[in-house]
Amino acid sequence: MDEDLKKILEQNSADMAEMKQMVKGIKNHFIRAEIYQWAVVALIVVPSVIALFLLWPMINSLPNIMSNGVGAITGSDVNQLK
Repeated sequence: MDEDLKKILEQNSADMAEMKQMVKGIKNHFIRAEIYQWAVVALIVVPSVIALFLLWPMINSLPNIMSNGVGAITGSDVNQLK
């Protein structure tokens, strides 16, 4: 009986070591996945926000350009040319 119990405990110990190795691999996979998610945010979202911030004055002046036409000279512009 002692030999059977010893054999079962050894098998259990080997199985636990294998399970620890598997859990370690799964944990590493989740850590890499989280790093990749933050990299996507850093490479796509952050430059988009920065570009919007830098282009905001141009976007605000777009209605003025559209109403005057590109290269159109208005009455107020003529006064500035003198």
